Amino acid sequence: MEIETYSDLEKSYSKYFDSKTFKKINCGSGWFNIISNLLYTIELYYEHEEEEVRNNKCLITKIEEKFGCLNIEFTGDSDRIYNNLIQYTMIMSRKICEYCGKDGNLYCSTKSLHWSDKKTLCIPHAVKMKYYSIK
Repeated sequence: MEIETYSDLEKSYSKYFDSKTFKKINCGSGWFNIISNLLYTIELYYEHEEEEVRNNKCLITKIEEKFGCLNIEFTGDSDRIYNNLIQYTMIMSRKICEYCGKDGNLYCSTKSLHWSDKKTLCIPHAVKMKYYSIK
């Protein structure tokens, strides 16, 4: 099965999602590659761990855009490697356009930063959506 959409990711890596609380990946397609890489890396990590670690793995409860960046929540006892993988992915989202995957920066929907909707966008998407640069 070729993985081309968020639905494909959810099916292929369903064992890493908490079936009781996870709904769906809720963000722009520009972050597809970093989310796909995260899930692939988690898969590799668990393949090389002892059975006890595999049986007590963390489960992802939410993947969404929040305050212009990727937000990933999970349950269970996290170890440093797992936690660092998720943290790294969330940090990467701050520099990648949520819509196209090109280099991006944080922009806001109004000049009043405090009350603004924020998104990580490339310059063309920021202009198209009429978002303002945050300095």
